[in-house]
Amino acid sequence: MVTPTTICNASRTCPPAQAEGTAGRYTGGQRLLSQPAMSERRLVFFAALNLIIAVGAGAFGSHGLRQMLTPSALEIWHIAVLYQMVHGLGLFIIAALLPRFDCRALRIAGPLMLAGIVVFSGSLYLLTLTGTRILGAITPIGGTAFLVAWGLVAWAGLRGGAR
Repeated sequence: MVTPTTICNASRTCPPAQAEGTAGRYTGGQRLLSQPAMSERRLVFFAALNLIIAVGAGAFGSHGLRQMLTPSALEIWHIAVLYQMVHGLGLFIIAALLPRFDCRALRIAGPLMLAGIVVFSGSLYLLTLTGTRILGAITPIGGTAFLVAWGLVAWAGLRGGAR
């Protein structure tokens, strides 16, 4: 029978419970939130991957799309590249802060910032390439994810316990 315990024990990213006598037992959301949603290594990986994509997309926009897009569409493309670059660097910052602060806010900020990159920049890239205007309606969702992620980083700086 599959239980939360067996699922958790089968996962490499879910360490045993820290409280005495709770090893191997499901302890609800506390256990999930007590561990980073994304490790520093994964954040560094996703940061570097996003920066690689942003550099490539910037070059592609400057050289490959210049003749194909209107100036306003090319400006939208470059906004997507800029935000992907800035928030890719933000992922590096969060990865660097995680070992310093023991704070749930930082653990949530990394995946939220990554989601913001995918939604914000991704929707702008697709909008530019396809001309589907409805994609512009989901772009603010990514922008909101950015704002919340940076707010969580600020909160971690104010309230996070230093290690």
